[in-house]
Amino acid sequence: MEGAATHWSSDQVQQAAAKGAKLSGLFDEKMLKPVLDEKGQRKMEEVDQWQLVTSHAARRTFATYLASKGIATRTIMGMTGHKVESEFNKYVNMNAVETALRVKELAGL
Repeated sequence: MEGAATHWSSDQVQQAAAKGAKLSGLFDEKMLKPVLDEKGQRKMEEVDQWQLVTSHAARRTFATYLASKGIATRTIMGMTGHKVESEFNKYVNMNAVETALRVKELAGL
């Protein structure tokens, strides 16, 4: 059926978020990720930063970005599926947006 929506599994969404993060070139640093070794002991493993980007982080960043551009809260809530504005306001990190915009301004970017 032409124009039909494609359903993605949560694994497919997660893979797409990681791939997008890798392709963006914004997540090239190495980070430490806690993992369990074969004995069940916690250790730290070095991984590429893009591997730690989650679909949840991408969704939250998208919503925060739209809010920073002045898109109406109710419009964004319709996209994210939030029903209660107070919960949405906890989800969208406007302080991070304001800080990032200030840093960008100070850096002359």
